[in-house]
Amino acid sequence: STVTIVNQPRIAFTARRFASTDEAEARELLLTLSRTGDTAGASSVQYTITSGSGEGAATFGSDFTTAGAATTGTVNFAAGASMATIRTTVIADASIEGDESFTVTLSNPNNATLAADSDSTPRVATAVITDDDFRFEFATASTTVDEGVMGGSAVITVNRVGRSISDSSVSFTIADG
Repeated sequence: STVTIVNQPRIAFTARRFASTDEAEARELLLTLSRTGDTAGASSVQYTITSGSGEGAATFGSDFTTAGAATTGTVNFAAGASMATIRTTVIADASIEGDESFTVTLSNPNNATLAADSDSTPRVATAVITDDDFRFEFATASTTVDEGVMGGSAVITVNRVGRSISDSSVSFTIADG
């Protein structure tokens, strides 16, 4: 009798966390998978995208989507390939909502196994959509200055709410009223 030892490939995400640069415009957020071991044959793995719930949860269809608008799919590795990607698209918006995230879970490998779940070979990855939106608002609704006081002045504070990733400015006009 002959014993054949098969070195099945192992599939995992290349990181536990993937992040978009911002949501200023629709852009791809790629989640990369690696396949190690014997990559001579073709392999595949299924995935499931979960939006989550509560504050900070990205919603499928309004914050991000995938080709075909599917929350499940299969990633195929061609013979000899060691890397593959799950492609998601961040949907641009102007809402100040903070960073949002969703998770992607690998399952049901074909002609491969899932690598042991660890920080270096995760089976579950979190994708983070970085919020880049901000607005200006007055610190108070109104300001009063006594005209009878010599040298009286008003201090009007404008706050920037949201992400502070770059310099910004605001124009203003003073009007009688």
